[in-house]
Amino acid sequence: MIYEVTILPLALKQLEAAHDWLKTQSPQHAAPWYDAMVDAINSLDEHPARCPKVQPHGDVRYLLAGNKRHAYRINFKIRENNVIVHTIRHSARND
Repeated sequence: MIYEVTILPLALKQLEAAHDWLKTQSPQHAAPWYDAMVDAINSLDEHPARCPKVQPHGDVRYLLAGNKRHAYRINFKIRENNVIVHTIRHSARND
């Protein structure tokens, strides 16, 4: 089954902010990082239930994208034939 992937405005804003920050820190890595994040998000169109659930929020799932040190957590919900991306945060953040 193919799911439609929707990125909510907050998640898109978080993705853009992370990309903008990376451009100031490491301009040569910003575009490949952004492309990899978009690919990871788009990969949710197939088998999104493969991703673990966030506890105690049983209906929220997450996908880790990026390397271990610079991983980002993509939080999403599955609703019928849709995957809705709610937030995209650096995995070291706990807020």
